Amino acid sequence: MEREGEKKLDMLNYMEGTVHSQKKVAEVFQYGVEKHGKNDWKKRESRLFLEAHCRHLHEILAGRIFDGESTLQHVYHAIADLLMYAEQSHQEFVNVFGMDKESDPNA
Repeated sequence: MEREGEKKLDMLNYMEGTVHSQKKVAEVFQYGVEKHGKNDWKKRESRLFLEAHCRHLHEILAGRIFDGESTLQHVYHAIADLLMYAEQSHQEFVNVFGMDKESDPNA
């Protein structure tokens, strides 16, 4: 629901200019499907994705650009891990509290 005075977010305009990065993140997801199977990530706890995200950030900060196993850049792995973390932590919230956090007026 849109609150008074807030502009509606136009996702297409907002994401303009990120097509390359979106494709690279999609390649990370494809690599994950080939390695672990489709939707295998949905069986994992959210904290595991946050830990993986931090490992990839550490590699970037250490000056290592490419993941040795996948040959894809660590930055795209980090983004994919954060997306999966967001999805899993949201689902965990729904499972525990029985409602969507975004629909809670007190959130």
